[in-house]
Amino acid sequence: MKAEFKTIEELEREYPKECLLLVDYQVDPANSQIIGGILVEHSKSRNEIYKKLAQYDNDRFCIYYTGKPHKDIRYLL
Repeated sequence: MKAEFKTIEELEREYPKECLLLVDYQVDPANSQIIGGILVEHSKSRNEIYKKLAQYDNDRFCIYYTGKPHKDIRYLL
């Protein structure tokens, strides 16, 4: 079965409060927001996603969290 492209809205409904590993993702050029991608891994644990990342030979991936960020967390991209 071939993995299919899903929108961020679909992924957020299916995997609430989880970290997602997406490949072949698309970004809205107007606001740099992720539109969707092909889900290859998901977990409640960010560390589990990092461990699984080495299994994939794809240089176009992103990690997306479907929950709300904690108010005290700062991000560096």
